[in-house]
Amino acid sequence: MRRELWLMGGAGCRVAQAVLWTALAGLWPGETAITLLETGRTALSAQTEALYAQYARLREILAQAPGGKTPPALTISRWPGAAAHASLRDWAGEDADSMFLCRALFDEDTAAAGLDGSLAGHADAAGVLWADLLSRPDNPLAGLPCGEGEKPRVLLGGRLDEGFGAAGLRVLAGALKDSAEVGLLALEPYAGDAEDASACAAAALRQLEREGLTGRMLLLGLTEGDCAGQDKNAPSLVEWLSACYAASFFEKEPLPEGAVTFRAAPGRLDWEIFEEKAAAYRRGFGGLMRAAAAFRLEILPVAQRGLAAPNWLRDRAVGWYAAYFRQARQMDAAQREALAEDMRLAGALLEEYRRWMTALLGNLPPQLRSAGAMEKLLASAADNYRQLSEISAQLTVMRREASGSGLAQGKTVHRHGLEDNEDERMQRVLAQMEEKRERLDRARQALEANLGGAARLRMLRSARAELAREAEKLHAQAEEARRRIDEAARVAQPDEQYKVATARTKLERMERYTALVDARLEMAREDERCAEEDDMRRQPSQLPRESGVPENGLFSARALMLWDSLPDVQEGRREKRRWAEAEAAFAGATLPAADHEEDLAAFLRRLKDMEANGAPAAALVANLLALAREAAV
Repeated sequence: MRRELWLMGGAGCRVAQAVLWTALAGLWPGETAITLLETGRTALSAQTEALYAQYARLREILAQAPGGKTPPALTISRWPGAAAHASLRDWAGEDADSMFLCRALFDEDTAAAGLDGSLAGHADAAGVLWADLLSRPDNPLAGLPCGEGEKPRVLLGGRLDEGFGAAGLRVLAGALKDSAEVGLLALEPYAGDAEDASACAAAALRQLEREGLTGRMLLLGLTEGDCAGQDKNAPSLVEWLSACYAASFFEKEPLPEGAVTFRAAPGRLDWEIFEEKAAAYRRGFGGLMRAAAAFRLEILPVAQRGLAAPNWLRDRAVGWYAAYFRQARQMDAAQREALAEDMRLAGALLEEYRRWMTALLGNLPPQLRSAGAMEKLLASAADNYRQLSEISAQLTVMRREASGSGLAQGKTVHRHGLEDNEDERMQRVLAQMEEKRERLDRARQALEANLGGAARLRMLRSARAELAREAEKLHAQAEEARRRIDEAARVAQPDEQYKVATARTKLERMERYTALVDARLEMAREDERCAEEDDMRRQPSQLPRESGVPENGLFSARALMLWDSLPDVQEGRREKRRWAEAEAAFAGATLPAADHEEDLAAFLRRLKDMEANGAPAAALVANLLALAREAAV
């Protein structure tokens, strides 16, 4: 089966990087052609192409290992490379009719928007650009096979809030629907969003639905929509999840029909986010992290020094080195340098993976990266809102009762010969309650700022649902009590009427409490309505980010930070201590910790094999990856 992955814009480049790591982790289904669809060349696309070149070279090295398993072939290309015109206005040029149409169809901002960017907010301009691009003879559609036979499988990926990506999903899906098995990877706004990003994404999604192109679509995002605080220039969890879905799209037989929405639930991030693939991803990506750590901490420094000066390191001084590089002393300088270069390339690619994963974890949204702090904040905010709604309801009911009884008009009563102005006393009580309500409201504002709008909206919905259930239950109980009291009043003897009066007093208390719950429910509904109208979900959390890698259920944050801050040399007492600490952190690198995890020295003792048959670097890397996956179980 021919697999084609077409990815648009900057998000597409990062998804392509996630695909590469998925393949290196042993989780990609097979040979795939990847096309980066973007106008202009960016630093990110150049970095992505460089990574794929390193990956291709590593495949060549691993192919030399006897009996080794080579990762699947991934080819990458970029199209169209550059837009033919800087803007629609430039495209119209001096032609009077084209300029007239341009002015009639597009506003000034859209006509002047650069065609070499994401075209966010300029969906119409993006549609015109795509129509022009697909008129070129070198467009990617021309390279697909036509006629009878097995259809190629094509997955299109792009962000819905970016005009170029959204228009590309629509135009390409429409062009391919009869000639290929097409899937859509539609990414919702998740990082560096403009204020109207959600509206742009919603409009793009509606257009896809109107044109009937959502048959096989994954709408991917995060449950908490306020990810504007994420760094758009760093890897994102959404892009990693996109690669996971892409792998499933290419391996499933037959392809399932229907649109699917996946959003990461808030809470401490762990391997369960990959659902039925949790164990495989823990083994694959966890093993890749252990391999990267072992290479950085032990294998590459020893191999480079041993190959540079064979007499420095005796064969049996390090077990794994003797097993793979025994013949190094018989090689000439050029052969040893070639081996050292292969080792450096493997080490560089593994190190890039470690950096990618560290950056991804550091770029998690607050609901995932600070789950413990967010849970405490959410509990505090929920308790604050409960108190606030209770006192607000009491104020509402008391003012209503005071108005109905005439106390608000300064009614004066006599009690035991003393004149007591009940209105003044009521006003004092109400003022005290109002002061408390204001204190709670000020605390609410501070809590909401740290909590973020989406979590706040989720809390409001939960409070409203709970109050609605309580109110329904209370109304049913009060109605049943009222029916029974009325029935008892009809049949009770005169000397038993006091029981009926007592029951009615209790019913009045129940009705007053029900009125309080109704007032709280009305407040929750109004707060939820206002929050939705104000698009509160887009307000990012102001909870300060902790420095470094956050605690998570994937990898040890301490281990990653230790490896990231290692000095280049191991000379000096302080430097040696830091290297020793990093090596000690190896055992718990992949979480949750397994019972049989071992330290780096024990891990490397298992890395022994037969003579490498002329390809020691290939055999070492292949066996290291296999052993690391086994150890990550």
